[in-house]
Amino acid sequence: MNGVPPLEFAGVSHWAALAALLAAGACILELGQSYKKTVRNRTTFWLGAACLFSLVPDLAAMLADEPEKNWTWMLPLHFCSVMQVVCALSLWIPSRRLRSVAYYCVLCATLQGLVTPSVAHDFPSWTYFAFFLSHGVTVITALYLPLALEWKPARWDFLWAFLLANAYLVAIHPVNMLLGTNYGFTVATSVVVNIHRHMIALFQEGFDINVMPLELCDKARGPGTCCGCRFRRWR
Repeated sequence: MNGVPPLEFAGVSHWAALAALLAAGACILELGQSYKKTVRNRTTFWLGAACLFSLVPDLAAMLADEPEKNWTWMLPLHFCSVMQVVCALSLWIPSRRLRSVAYYCVLCATLQGLVTPSVAHDFPSWTYFAFFLSHGVTVITALYLPLALEWKPARWDFLWAFLLANAYLVAIHPVNMLLGTNYGFTVATSVVVNIHRHMIALFQEGFDINVMPLELCDKARGPGTCCGCRFRRWR
């Protein structure tokens, strides 16, 4: 196990990571709104690839920073790991259900984990980079769906995310009991934030988040713009 202490909440390294992700997200959204269709398509594809392959640094970080951990803790079974796969599929497959699950689950759960992280090792550990990479690309994807792909949730679409989130908790708890793990924090809560509050927030915030992309589009300022930024309506 390396000697790097845990990440300090709201510390310099935390703010630096958030700033870097904000800049990266702005660039990706700009490319996703490009006038060139080939640029938009490539951006969508590679963002999906980044979501899927960010599972690899997660495993590499655990092997590098905590090699003494049992293999049962190295499985991609955390809720955010599931969201990495869902986000990749939502970019590659134009499925309303997939995009609803990605949008609501990420903004109600993964985003809160990004803002209030529980990371075992601070900068410059592998764990630090892997955590912010995996969580960052999924949050960027959740915003990319309505702002670049022009996907809009229907009134009750958040229920798909609510059902999947609860199905995940029901399915993962027996796995935790069998393996002695704590995926999804169903056995013990995180030091920084309680994952169960995420699931409650998923239902409570559903209506508020549901109207966000609609409000953004309603505020269009002239043809081809939205809220002051270039927003191409290319489909």
